[in-house]
Amino acid sequence: MAVTLSEYAEKTNAFIIFANTRAKKTWNPFRLGGFSETLVATSRVPVLLLNQSAVTSNKVSSILFPTNFSRESKTALESLAMMAKPLKSKIVLFNQVENPNLFVPSYAEFSMAVDWETMQKDAEKATAKDLKKMADQISSDGVKCESIVQRQKKSLAKEILELASKQNVELIDL
Repeated sequence: MAVTLSEYAEKTNAFIIFANTRAKKTWNPFRLGGFSETLVATSRVPVLLLNQSAVTSNKVSSILFPTNFSRESKTALESLAMMAKPLKSKIVLFNQVENPNLFVPSYAEFSMAVDWETMQKDAEKATAKDLKKMADQISSDGVKCESIVQRQKKSLAKEILELASKQNVELIDL
């Protein structure tokens, strides 16, 4: 049945498969159950599995989408926008500008000649411009979208979780 469902989803151009799993608590926390494991393994369409006792919502007001500007990330954003539009969800685009990892030999003159703060601000401006371009494209397709650029303060994972809490997003698309 799982193979048939995955083939049907691909044939009908589904953008996601939502399924509940009936896996019981077992000694193996990575065991999903036969149907769910087969579905995940065979489907070319993204699969979202939920615990059978999960409470679902028909409304997702905002979705956080961290991006690294890769081709895969842009493709995923297009798919997300198709899902967000009928839900009337707002997409919050996020990118963390990393601190530069530069090894400067013991040339004191070189490190004093480089304005690290200006370099960081220029990187933030360039990133904000690219992110706004992505947001404008999504907005032109009829999906509310905003963009947020932050300078690296913590790990990317912690920044994403803090931003999700601050923005009250209901879904993080990684």
